[in-house]
Amino acid sequence: MPGSDSIIPMTNTFIPEHEVYGFLSAVGIKTPRYYFVDDEARVADAPFVSGDPVVLKGIARDLWHKSDVEALASDRKKHST
Repeated sequence: MPGSDSIIPMTNTFIPEHEVYGFLSAVGIKTPRYYFVDDEARVADAPFVSGDPVVLKGIARDLWHKSDVEALASDRKKHST
């Protein structure tokens, strides 16, 4: 197959969402605005202002589907019209 040497084989390796956003941004693909917090002290550094719509996502190694373990929270209803 032409160009098959550039195809990356799929694996079962888990890559956290915030790392994927970093990879995409590095090659010029626009991503949602995000901020990764790994320490409560960093919350104050988040680049959001009061009133911005926010989705909070829990992460853990091998947590493939956040909704399966209720690791999602959103204020979407508050901001929808």
